[in-house]
Amino acid sequence: MSESESDPKDLAGQRSYEEIKKEFDTLDFGVRTEAEIITELHKDYMQTKDDKRKVQILVDLEYYVHQIDNGLNFLKMGGLRDIIIPGLNSSFEDFRLNCAYVFGNCVQNNIKAQIMAYETKIIEILVRLIATDTVEVKNKCLYGLSVLCLQFPIAQKKLVESGALSEFALIVSQRDPILSKLQKKIIVFLYDLVLEPELTKQNLQYYQNQNETDNVEMYSEKLRQYNVSNIKGQLLANNWCYVANTYLKRVYEESITIG
Repeated sequence: MSESESDPKDLAGQRSYEEIKKEFDTLDFGVRTEAEIITELHKDYMQTKDDKRKVQILVDLEYYVHQIDNGLNFLKMGGLRDIIIPGLNSSFEDFRLNCAYVFGNCVQNNIKAQIMAYETKIIEILVRLIATDTVEVKNKCLYGLSVLCLQFPIAQKKLVESGALSEFALIVSQRDPILSKLQKKIIVFLYDLVLEPELTKQNLQYYQNQNETDNVEMYSEKLRQYNVSNIKGQLLANNWCYVANTYLKRVYEESITIG
């Protein structure tokens, strides 16, 4: 057998394990962890003066922060303070649009990130943009607001205090086809908020019947928080029965006309 036909295993066996390991240790594969990538993106965003580059960084962040650990790390390194809140307050629409989406991806199903966000003015900012901005930004801000507040009753209390219910009513009451998608999302969001305490009651009753003390305590506390936020009562106080019924009637009439 010629040298070219030698078994690769035999050739590899001519070098010791330590020699091979040393060779691999000296190689730079350029592999970075996602935490390192997010850190670099944060740093680049803060340093660059190019708006287009900043938008691209936000698009990249949208991909990474939906992972729970990544989203939390991003907030811990100052993502809300340095990027999201300034971006939402920017006069540049692309910043507002993409920052709202980054925020939503960051806090979705991420309770630790939600708590960090709750402690800022983010709810008030998102409500203001939903009330005043373009329909594209409104939709992204509603996404961020909904994933922050769902299953988070103390955030729902702040949502009510921000005046969101009256702003939502103004949007849902408008006869504007451009707003139809947003209006539907608002109705679904509010319905989910009303449904949550009822589901919590059912879960509490189930665990009471099962004598599972830990779960009983957890759901009892959660139900207490829902009672404090009192979304259903606040909707009634803001005349939402009339608003919702008028909206549903209008949608039905429009569907008949189109049909």
